[in-house]
Amino acid sequence: MPFGIPRLDDALRGGVLSGSTTLLLGAPGTGKTLLGLHFLLQGAREGQPGVYFGFFETPPRLIEKAEGTGMGDLKKYVDEGLIEIQWQPPLEHNMDSLAERLLERIAERKVDRLRLFIDGVSGFRSAAVYPDRLGRFFSALTHQLRMMDVTTLYSDETPLFSPGVEMPQPEAASTVENVILVRYVELRSQLYRLLSIMKMRESAYDSGIREFSISEKGIRVADTFESAESILTGHARISGGDSARPDNVKAPLGARKKRGRQASAKKKPAAKKAPAGTSRRRRS
Repeated sequence: MPFGIPRLDDALRGGVLSGSTTLLLGAPGTGKTLLGLHFLLQGAREGQPGVYFGFFETPPRLIEKAEGTGMGDLKKYVDEGLIEIQWQPPLEHNMDSLAERLLERIAERKVDRLRLFIDGVSGFRSAAVYPDRLGRFFSALTHQLRMMDVTTLYSDETPLFSPGVEMPQPEAASTVENVILVRYVELRSQLYRLLSIMKMRESAYDSGIREFSISEKGIRVADTFESAESILTGHARISGGDSARPDNVKAPLGARKKRGRQASAKKKPAAKKAPAGTSRRRRS
């Protein structure tokens, strides 16, 4: 099940397994919703049905966001019914009724190879009457979706400013097959978006950290994020060696500019000094 984003699919060795569950972690604004929409859109392009189940983005807002980031054909598949957008304010239902509503709608469609994007876990969390049930609730929901052969992508938020990676629901790591992390990193007074695969069960994957950008042309993932270390702390620093020189550091996507200084001016050769102990004498 590919995302339709070349470098990301290469790192996933083609995509996530059908019927698996993937947790997409990231701070607000890192692009989780757009990655989830791209996952649904790629499935629709391949003839696979998809469901968007969200709490914070209305259908017109989602379509507008997709059109502004190179996914203009999303509306076509929504109008055709291949992609279904289910939106509901989280405070109007409790956690169990939301899950029941989702499962009933999936059963009613009676389709194979369904893709599901739940955007995001915080909507269920805010609808929970007893928050301590959340871990067992998601374990049961994930198991039920897996039994229905639904390929599920969850999104969950990490803190916007944090010295490390904090998982809002630590027990989810053992429930899902795949974990993808998207986050910001600060380097030279600029913020970059980074993507890395933290876990992928039953499949090989590339754990390299990649920079990715979002523009009106779409989502672009780079090969790697070169010449930096301590990236996961949020405060990257240039690695040692020749690559540590500012002239050799790769610029961010969309801003590849040549850096460096002009060659220094040639110095004039120094005047030769007279040998020690010698001096000029005036002749009479």
